[in-house]
Amino acid sequence: HQRGAEFHTEMMQRCGNAGRSLWADGTTLEVVDEQAAPVARLTLPRRPLAVDCNPAGDEVLVLDHELRRYRLTAPASPTVLMVNPEGLDQATDVMVAIDDLLVLERPTGLEVLGRAGVRRQRIDLGRTFARVDYAPLVGLIGIGRSGKGYRLFDLRTGAEVADLEVAPIASAIARDGSRVVVGTRTGTIEVFDGRGRRERTIETGADVFNLWISDDGRRIVSAGEDAALVYAGTTGMRLSRLAGFRGVVGPVRFEPGGLWSGGDDGMVRHWGDDGSQLGAFYGPGGEVGQLVVTPHRLLVAGRTGQTAVYDRALDAIRLVETACLIDQLEYAAEAARAVAICDGDKVLVWDLAAGTTRVIGRSVDLDAAVAI
Repeated sequence: HQRGAEFHTEMMQRCGNAGRSLWADGTTLEVVDEQAAPVARLTLPRRPLAVDCNPAGDEVLVLDHELRRYRLTAPASPTVLMVNPEGLDQATDVMVAIDDLLVLERPTGLEVLGRAGVRRQRIDLGRTFARVDYAPLVGLIGIGRSGKGYRLFDLRTGAEVADLEVAPIASAIARDGSRVVVGTRTGTIEVFDGRGRRERTIETGADVFNLWISDDGRRIVSAGEDAALVYAGTTGMRLSRLAGFRGVVGPVRFEPGGLWSGGDDGMVRHWGDDGSQLGAFYGPGGEVGQLVVTPHRLLVAGRTGQTAVYDRALDAIRLVETACLIDQLEYAAEAARAVAICDGDKVLVWDLAAGTTRVIGRSVDLDAAVAI
């Protein structure tokens, strides 16, 4: 649905499970329904660091130097949940979870803050801290330590849900928390429900280098040396084999009716649900390291100091110079802007329409960025 020019969208994301979306323009936030009709419009005192909705889509959490909750059912002054959360400037990433929980991801673990900034839980993992998977709709988080197990935590209580006692080489959690998948060095995919109860073991007969799972947990993709295997999350049945790769399969992104994939061969491929290849194009050169899929564009980062922007409507590709190697790529949906961590010590923001790039920060050992 097309909106008029009175609202310049810098960010767009889902808002709960009710079909609502959250649009942002500077200090203005707007929640809209499936027909793009406004449900609520909020004016904020400053640009937010992060925003999120509760699962029902009737509350919005806004984080800057405060964490505030806005109830959309009765617009009024916001409820301030915490002020100046301790150590926020030392966090490498910020996740606004369900209700009034704030998660700070640090280099050696996670910290969960609750109402009024009271520390709920600190999970120290040391330098073996390898990966974090997150189901924002239910507040479930999975923490993997290379070769040392995979643990699930409930962020609402800070309690450990389960220790899956598997040594992960790859892992993923469905956005709705319905399913957890862990790949092992023996070529199996261990499938668990959101409480850590084992559902089944999938024998892939191949290496499991990477794993992805759809938002609803119904599709699982296992990536190997030269192919990717798609399985049904509910039964473990193999649905299709995505072949034709020359090298390791890279990032995979789901969308209704199919998925997109990148690989070491530099190709980006579009696949249908039946495993048929619908299209393909070369990325900016070298292996595809980062892939962002939106309804209108694809962003593809390689290892050449360039990013390819694919316009889906025009079926056209344009290269954007970044002059550095991209470690992480994020996209501010609909704003035609992207943010990237480059060479581990720079943050770049570029306007994809104008092709201009600017450095907004330099530091040492940058770990993560969020596009808002």
